[in-house]
Amino acid sequence: MTLIRSWILSVMSLVVSMSFLFAVPVATRAADPTCDCFCTSTNGAVDQQTKMTSATCASTCQKKGAQVAAFACSANQYPSRTLNCFSAEQCADVSGTFDDFQPPECSNGFHYCYPSGSNATKATLQVSIGSLTSPVDLGEYVGAVYSWLIGASTLIAIVLIMVGGLQWSFAAVSSEQIGKAKKRMMNGVAGLVLLLSTYLILATVNPNLVKLQVPQFPMIKTVSLVDNASCDELITEGYTVDDGGKAHECGTVGTVQKDENGAAVADGTVCNFSKCGKDTQMCVPGETPTCMECQELTGSNSVLMVTQSICSAFNSLPSYAKTTKNISFNYTLSNGQVVQPHVETTDKFQQCFFTRDPDAGGEPTGRAACALVTVDCNNITSCDAYSSIPVRTGSGQTTLSEVDLGKNSGLIGSDNGAAQVLMDQLGDLTLGSFCGYSALNDICSYSRTTDKGQACDIQSVQLGLAAVSISTIVAATSAVTYSCTSFDSNAWWVDLFD
Repeated sequence: MTLIRSWILSVMSLVVSMSFLFAVPVATRAADPTCDCFCTSTNGAVDQQTKMTSATCASTCQKKGAQVAAFACSANQYPSRTLNCFSAEQCADVSGTFDDFQPPECSNGFHYCYPSGSNATKATLQVSIGSLTSPVDLGEYVGAVYSWLIGASTLIAIVLIMVGGLQWSFAAVSSEQIGKAKKRMMNGVAGLVLLLSTYLILATVNPNLVKLQVPQFPMIKTVSLVDNASCDELITEGYTVDDGGKAHECGTVGTVQKDENGAAVADGTVCNFSKCGKDTQMCVPGETPTCMECQELTGSNSVLMVTQSICSAFNSLPSYAKTTKNISFNYTLSNGQVVQPHVETTDKFQQCFFTRDPDAGGEPTGRAACALVTVDCNNITSCDAYSSIPVRTGSGQTTLSEVDLGKNSGLIGSDNGAAQVLMDQLGDLTLGSFCGYSALNDICSYSRTTDKGQACDIQSVQLGLAAVSISTIVAATSAVTYSCTSFDSNAWWVDLFD
């Protein structure tokens, strides 16, 4: 009975937690973006010269008796990027035949490009059909199969006539056997006449049935997808980029004119210059790209909604690189031998992490934030010192012990069941990350002095999974205070060198 009650409570907690996680306020949902609208016309896709929503774009084109050619929120969606639309130069580059018709969904001057005999794509057959090993299209393949079957069927019909003749010769005076032989020969002749008359029959029904020609399809062009890439990186790789006479600062959009081989790229290929004035800043994408520091991306920032990938991107900045130092010390093994290990240890490092904790700039029931943790192992002289590691947020500074919601919270029950569903959505890093629950576990162990030789661990805190509602769990965890503590573990230290 106890097992059933526990199971029911776990299921109820899971359901409530899932409803909590997906009950995102309406204000946090992405609004319908305003982008460039193109309508079809006999002269190709026409730019409506103003940004609008997708619904407005559809109604605008409908009023003009046209359809939406493209709703472009990025350069990849421009009409000139449609894979069937080629410029005359692009079609010539692939040795195709440039069509005269102006497709209504392509930009003016962009037409279909059809393969010529020299550049037609051929398929290699696993089993050849006669002498055919690489047909150009389905029509050639079907024609080869038809010819092969006609030849094989004719051979079979002739063999049947020969078998009937032999049967007649050996039938002697048996009228029954002679009758069977005549019937076999007549069937063979009838089949042979029918086979040889198939072309005439098909041509009489429909002449196109014997031409075996499939419709010609336009070619698909290959484009280099470099949109929204860093202009600085593209220039380094040899691309030609026009910055419009503006400085290469964050928010400046460049137009890519040629690729690394000097070939023209599709119209509308753009990139973003991402240079920032400080080495601690990153050019954050958004409607208006902005240079920002990690801690500026709070839950209420007006640039973009914070995601884990945005926070993690800061950790690739050179200023976030971990610095190390080499230390050595004397240690006496159990056999009395004194050794002097040389160890490369962490000295200082920074990490930008994703969190929903209000103490770190986020919201437990809504938007997340990026927070900056700065670790100086010279200040970590004991396990308790991890609790005082500074965490910078948009509203100021707090300590790691206050960031108490996340995957690595260290709270009992947060690694399984309904609580895990909640915890896995709330953040990346907490005090538990440094005290036994991640790759950051006790990274300053060689810098500690007062409790060196003892392992650091998170203080155990009981989190009840049988809470009536998920809000109770949130209230319980946000009210909990826990810290890193040391415990005797000589084996932890001795096994390292013994």
